[in-house]
Formats: sequence, C-alpha cells, structure tokens
Amino acid sequence: MGKSKNIVGCLGLGLSGLVGGVLCVFADMGLKNTSSATLTIARNLQEIFKTSDSMHSILITAFIILALAVSMCFIFPINSKEKAFFRGASVLAIAMTVVPINEPGSLKTGPNSVEVNVIVQASDARSITEIVVELKNAQTKAIVARSKFNGGQFTFYQDAGNYLIYFQVHGYKIERRELNLIEGGPPQTLNITLTPTRVPVFLQRILK
Repeated sequence: MGKSKNIVGCLGLGLSGLVGGVLCVFADMGLKNTSSATLTIARNLQEIFKTSDSMHSILITAFIILALAVSMCFIFPINSKEKAFFRGASVLAIAMTVVPINEPGSLKTGPNSVEVNVIVQASDARSITEIVVELKNAQTKAIVARSKFNGGQFTFYQDAGNYLIYFQVHGYKIERRELNLIEGGPPQTLNITLTPTRVPVFLQRILK
C-alpha cells in the first residue's frame, strides 16, 4: 500500500512539473513572439545540426524542455505538487543560460544593394498598423534579418541572393514569398494581401 502511494505521489509530482513546463512554453511562444526563448533554442539547433526543418526543431526543443521540467522535479527533492509546478515552469530560464541568444539583424532601410518596396493590405480592408517581416536564406532556411514595421507600406534594401520572405500580422495568415535579388537589378515591388485567421501567429510559425 505504501509503495503504491509513493508511485502515485511521484506521478503527481511529475505531472505537475510537466503542466508547468507546458504552460511556460506556450506563454513564452505566445507572448514573446519572435524573441521567444523556445524559438531561439530551436533556431540554434537548426544551425548546429544544419537542418532546414523548423517544425521538427521546435518539436524537439519543446520535448527537451518538457523532459527537463519533469526531471528537475526528481533531481531536486520536492514535497508538494505546487512546488513541482513552479519547478517545471522555471526550466526554460535554466535552458536559456546554456544556449546563446543569436538574434538576427534588422533589414536595411538605408540605400544599399537591391531596393525592395512592399505594399501590404488586408482582404477584410482593415488597416495594417504593425507587421513583422522575416527574411530567410532560400537554401539553408537560416534567418538573415527580421524587422518590425509600422503601416502597410515600407522599403528595405538587401544584398543579391535568393530568399524567402515572411509577413506576420496578428489575426492574419502568415504570407510567404520568394525573393530573388540580382545585384544592379531594378527595384522590386511586393504586393501582399493578408487573409484573416483565428490561428495565433506562434502556432502558424510551428506549422509553416
């Protein structure tokens, strides 16, 4: 009987730590947007293992974080489910101390290289007040630059090359375009129409 209680108690502590870890990961990805610690770790894993599959990297990162959240509840003695919950929720901060933050630079807005003009509008005619633009290398999928713009019209400059460019606005589907820039070529114009969606941006990033 005593042994059964110990097993149930251990399962309860592990489950509490797991729930804390899950809530922490979702809050991190949902509130911090592109500066999310979970996504930062996933991007570092992509660079370390030279993979272009961002979804698998995010899932592996989440699994590692949740496994650590449960393990921490048994490595350090805890005598209540409440403490196990908070121990699980704190594991992401511990993970970030051993994984360097490698934030990409911003898109260049001063005259340099190839000029790219962007016009973004919503299919439901709502005005675009803030948009996050992310530029990736088309071959390696590594993030080249990321910037936040106010309004639906803006211009940036980028070196010649083949890129994938993503447009992210809360309440709309993430739009992706191919961008092939040639040094000395004429300015390029991108016309983007956003479609409304109820899927949060951070979930779209996982699935894209």
